[in-house]
Amino acid sequence: PTISATSFTTYKPEVGMMNYKDIPIQVVEISPLYIGDSDINKYRFIRNSNVLCVCIRTREDFDLAVRQLENHLILLTNMPFSNSKEHRYRPLDQIVEKPALVVSWTDIKGIDLTVVDINDTKSIVGQLYLLLNIKRIYCIKNGKIEGEPLVFPASQEVTTGHFIERLGKRFLQKFNRARITGVSAKYEGQIVGLEHALYDGDKVELMK
Repeated sequence: PTISATSFTTYKPEVGMMNYKDIPIQVVEISPLYIGDSDINKYRFIRNSNVLCVCIRTREDFDLAVRQLENHLILLTNMPFSNSKEHRYRPLDQIVEKPALVVSWTDIKGIDLTVVDINDTKSIVGQLYLLLNIKRIYCIKNGKIEGEPLVFPASQEVTTGHFIERLGKRFLQKFNRARITGVSAKYEGQIVGLEHALYDGDKVELMK
């Protein structure tokens, strides 16, 4: 996006999409936070997001953003996103923690979050991906990857059964065995059943 020299040029959410490690990630730029800001819809949107990226020029910008977020019971943390119940939807009168990083034009010290140069797009995207805290499982058909990987929380133990159930219950009903390629396989093309634990980047091929 183009950064304007004039403040407050974003009046409504601007939606974009990026693809990283085969995962489509929706990115939404919202209007700036400011003292006295009381746009409930804006803060409701922030509360429902998975990860926050705080864009600042100065330490004062950061302190203002933190103060406004805390006024709406939103706390920033450098801990990755969790899919546990305490991190799902919370009423507006309850505190919620959000994984966050800071992007800045200058090197700002003393912030308990990862700070990335705003021109270092590669590092920004990589850090956002880490904070999302996900694992990707691929489906193989006829020796080739089919479609986008299925995404699961990194903290969740995902078995072959979980993966196949996400593909569709009819696949689960007809399941015989699966061939696994990736970190979880003891050897290339290991044949497994429904209880095999899958790791990020694993590839699963259903066998007849």
